[in-house]
Amino acid sequence: MSRLCSRLPVLALALLASVPGSARLAEPPAGALDVRLLSDPAAAGAILERFDAAQKDTRTLVAAFEERKRVRLLVHELTQTGTLFYTAPDHFLWEYADAGGKLILLSPQELLVYYPQRKKAEQVDISRYSKRILRFFGFGQTTAELRKYYDVSLAEDPQIPDTYLLLLDPTKRRLRKRLSSIRLWIDRDSMAPRQIEYVESDGDYTRFAFRDVEINAPIPAGRYDIRLPADVQVSRSFSGILAID
Repeated sequence: MSRLCSRLPVLALALLASVPGSARLAEPPAGALDVRLLSDPAAAGAILERFDAAQKDTRTLVAAFEERKRVRLLVHELTQTGTLFYTAPDHFLWEYADAGGKLILLSPQELLVYYPQRKKAEQVDISRYSKRILRFFGFGQTTAELRKYYDVSLAEDPQIPDTYLLLLDPTKRRLRKRLSSIRLWIDRDSMAPRQIEYVESDGDYTRFAFRDVEINAPIPAGRYDIRLPADVQVSRSFSGILAID
């Protein structure tokens, strides 16, 4: 097995960790959720059917996001903002408003992190592994697909009204080594994502809160075509990011 393949979980999580942004006081640990599981199988099944239908009908998604990252070694939470572009089934682009205008691109061919102000980029060919990387996001997938890698349960979180909370607990050993759970809050009416949280096995977490969500708004194909200027220093590995491994 190749080195990149064996490090897919940390690669995906490293994407979500990003680089430090502005700091704010940390909240209680992500594991301290006070939620109510939906115990009625029929009701939960009907909600998940609506979720699956929305996932299948979502061709594109554009949303403003606030990313909040908690690292055990830091007293403060790290915060960044930006815009997420998603085109089904496998094109993601995070455009950061701060952090020097950083861009993160995930496509079937490559994984690219570009720092325009620093004139640096990290770029890896992931054409052999892109489908596996998508498993770690819990995004743009139906519950049938998610259940191949996660135990799926449904809850309600009184802290975020008018949402359902999808709880995804990894079932694969390699995935559990890096990822404790994924929590996806979805809007009760539209089934669009309101918030998603990735809790790592060591307790660190990354949380994206979404607003101004647009479903199936036109996204030009060229949006995902990032051309690096000639003076950008390009690393063909993620040595800097993967130093957390």
